[in-house]
Order: sequence, then structure tokens, then C-alpha cells
Amino acid sequence: MTRQATISVQGLHKRYGEVHAVRGVDFSINAGEFVALIGANGAGKTSLLSVLAGLLPASEGQVTIMGAKPGALKVRQACGAMLQSTALPDALKVHELLELFRSYYPAPQPMAELLKTTGLSDLQNRRYSALSGGQQRRVQFALALAGNPGILFLDEPTVGLDMDIRREFWATLQNLKVLGVTIVLTSHYLDEIEALADRLLIMKEGKLIADDPTAKIKRRVEHKTIICETSLDIPFLQSMDGVISVDQAGRLKTIATNNENGVLLTMLSKDPNLKDLLVESSSLENAISAMIGNTNGDSA
Repeated sequence: MTRQATISVQGLHKRYGEVHAVRGVDFSINAGEFVALIGANGAGKTSLLSVLAGLLPASEGQVTIMGAKPGALKVRQACGAMLQSTALPDALKVHELLELFRSYYPAPQPMAELLKTTGLSDLQNRRYSALSGGQQRRVQFALALAGNPGILFLDEPTVGLDMDIRREFWATLQNLKVLGVTIVLTSHYLDEIEALADRLLIMKEGKLIADDPTAKIKRRVEHKTIICETSLDIPFLQSMDGVISVDQAGRLKTIATNNENGVLLTMLSKDPNLKDLLVESSSLENAISAMIGNTNGDSA
């Protein structure tokens, strides 16, 4: 059975004067989907997310969320948003900020549950200004969840967080997904996207160049990477059938190939002392880089 689209975008354009940040984008997102917006610097993903979240008006085109415009009351009450930068009254304590935001919604998430979900129970009586950057990001995430949203917009939510906290954040998002929350995420951490997103919307120069399941996009780069210490020289490795490229860093050589079995058999027959062997599948980063280049940062 086809699920009803929660978010529908048709012919969306966003301009800032002469800057055309989003250029005629069309897509829809179904209830319960976890979708990641990916794009290199200036690709337009932050502008697109801001329009979806009702923070910026579209210059042209139609955007509906739950059948209404992004700024409609029922949409605002159903959505939570976490932005790259957020100005909050830093003299307030954590629990005071959460109570304030909970008061904006008709059926907010219970305070105890909200504190536990976001790891803020021990920090609830601390002033926002006294928190570390990572702790402030947790508070911002809690504010996005305060209204018990069915739709969640997240713009680079884990920037500046260490890996342990990022993984806790991932686990929380995966739980929300299981509960049926629709999540739209932007992130320049491709490991994060690969771990979480079911589907990718890939933007380049304001246009949508791909809209596919994450696994399908990853398969666009069909090769394996062989990493090892070998006495075989680079010219010989490059001459083997199926070798795409060869690089060396220190004592280890890295061979990209679409014929890993044949290459490995040849290498082992020519160099029985080959050691520290590792074979990796092509990564999402390989696929994305091949399509759009570097994904770090975003200015539009």
C-alpha cells in the first residue's frame, strides 16, 4: 500500500536577490521516512530545509506539509527543528527552557521522558550559559523534541560533538524512527548519514541531482579497496587487470579495484610475504564524492 506523502515539494525555488539557492526542486517524503539532504558548500540544502521548516518563504513553487503550508499552526505544532545555530536566553536553566518550549504545544513530551531521552537529567538545574558547547547542542535537540513532533528537521545536529555523544544521538534518532517520526537531516558526516538515512536527496548548485535509497546510491561506485603492506611496486600494481588506482601512505599501499579476487590472487602469488591485508567495500563517501565532490560545509 502506498503511504501518503507527509511532505510535498513542487517546483521550489529560493532566491536571495541575485543568488538562486534552490532551483526548481520536486520531491515528496512519506510518513516515517528518514531522509538526508546532501550537498557540497552552497548546494542549497540549508535553504531548502529552512523553507520546509517554515523559517523562510519559498520564492516560487509549492510546499505542503500534512496538506498545509509550512507556517500553518497545525504544521508548527507537529514539527520540531534543530538548526546549525540557535540563540536562546542563556540566563534560563535547562528545565526552564524545556518548560517554556513545552508550553507552546498542545501535547508536549513529558518532562521526565524528555530529559532522559536527551541525557539532560543531571543538567536540568544548570543555566544554559554554563553548559559546554556539546551540552548546549543536547538542549537544542531537546527543544526540537519538546512538542513530541511527528516531523523533525535537523540541520547539522552533531557538529562539534565527540564520537561517543554522536553515537548516543544516533541511537535516539533510530528510536524515533522506529516510533514513526519523519526525519529530515542535513549533515556533512557521511558516516552519520550512512548509519541513519534510508534515502538521500542529493543537491548540486541548487538542483536535485539524485533521489534514491542510500544503498542504491552507494552501489553506484562498485569497487573494493585493498590495503596491505607489499613489496610489489606501484607500476606493477597499476598494470594488473581491474586495478583502478594505487596509492601509498607510509608502508601501506591502497589499491582500488573492480576485480579484487583476481588482484589478490596475483599479489599473493608474486609476494608470499604480503601482510596486514584489509579489503573494504566501496563507501557512501566514494559514491557521493563521485557525484558532487567535497560535502563539507554549506552556505546556502
